[in-house]
Amino acid sequence: EIIDANLDNDDLSVDFLAESLFISRPNLQGKVKSLCNLSAGEIIRNYRLTKAAEFLSKGFTISEVGHMVGFSTPSYFSKSFKDFYKMTPSEYLKNV
Repeated sequence: EIIDANLDNDDLSVDFLAESLFISRPNLQGKVKSLCNLSAGEIIRNYRLTKAAEFLSKGFTISEVGHMVGFSTPSYFSKSFKDFYKMTPSEYLKNV
């Protein structure tokens, strides 16, 4: 819920999440790693990119989506999207 409520906040980070949950960063990292075998940063990034794909499917532009999911620059959004989905946002749109 915290990630979703702050999805467009480019300041959303592991530290922000830990503070919101009232636990230390190392405790958050340990709990997330033991439950998901991912880091807290990976959880945040993966959630943002999953939501980005949903927004693209709903007809939002690539630029709009990048800002909606908290990426500060379109180039970083495109690179992260490609790393996660193995295709650019433009390629993803062609396949939707």
